[in-house]
Amino acid sequence: MSSIPTYTPQDDEIDLRELLGTLIDNKWLLGIVTAIFLALGVGYAILGTPIYEADALIQVEQKVPDLPGLSAISQTLGASSSEATTEIALITSRSVIGKAVDELHLQIEVAPYRLPIFGGWIARNFVPETEGALASPLLGLSRYDWGGSKLDIFQMSVPFALEEQKMVLVAGSGGSYTLLYSGDVMLHGRVGEVASGRGITMQVRELRANPGARFAVKHHSALAVINQLQDELKATEQGKDSGIIQLAYDNKDPNLAALFLDRVSNAYIKQNVERNSAEAATSLQFVRDQLPRVRKDLDNAQSALNLFQTKARSVDISLQTKGLLDQAVAIESSIQQLRLQQADM
Repeated sequence: MSSIPTYTPQDDEIDLRELLGTLIDNKWLLGIVTAIFLALGVGYAILGTPIYEADALIQVEQKVPDLPGLSAISQTLGASSSEATTEIALITSRSVIGKAVDELHLQIEVAPYRLPIFGGWIARNFVPETEGALASPLLGLSRYDWGGSKLDIFQMSVPFALEEQKMVLVAGSGGSYTLLYSGDVMLHGRVGEVASGRGITMQVRELRANPGARFAVKHHSALAVINQLQDELKATEQGKDSGIIQLAYDNKDPNLAALFLDRVSNAYIKQNVERNSAEAATSLQFVRDQLPRVRKDLDNAQSALNLFQTKARSVDISLQTKGLLDQAVAIESSIQQLRLQQADM
């Protein structure tokens, strides 16, 4: 009597029929979960705040070596002629970004109160009939911005204890406003006038909002803002040793993103021009300081030459005198070149 072999499935094998049956049994649950996540994704895409990217290009000019033949030696040794790495460090330095922060008043953060979830979408899609028009409050919720509100603080100084602290500015009628902190009134002010109170000094340049509308106001420390912008500003070289640096910055306000890159580029160019101008002025001053001594040596050599020619009745020019003459001509040529460089800068 022969035995019939039996097959026992292994534990690590996948039974497709069993898996398919499980999916069919839970089809409604899978459909509901998929629909929920799909709705959340679509809602975020529609209601989420869009982020804009501004970019700029800066060309770094290669510096000409001061000594003839130095460029050839550098290439022979394999040294790179690109200075993009150094210039990127200068562009993202605190001095350059700090100037942009001061010019754009980025230490002051302002955000209007908006209805949770849907408020931002409603405000962004508001189309004013006339320039500067405001959306009427919905459901009597006048504290929220429904479109068209704007607060521009020209200057603001706060005590150290209030830095990085959230304050609330409440718009009044006729350009008046009230600044609150933890429910306490800090000061009252009016647009265009300097207001002071409780150690706070501020000046509002523009306030466009319905009476009762609220804005969250926060004054950051300069160092915190600069460090954050240093992390957010992207500076990369386009291609190896190309000397072209691309700057990119993301922000939810497209105008602010473009203005920030513009200020950073201008501050870097101005700093670069001032540095080159100072180097040229130093070189020119050095040449001017050396010129009297060279002229004196030239006069002494000329006198010695005349005395020698008188005694020897010779018209030959010695090598030393010729060298001094060549040196004087070279110095005069350097002075003219430095003057032209200084005028260009």
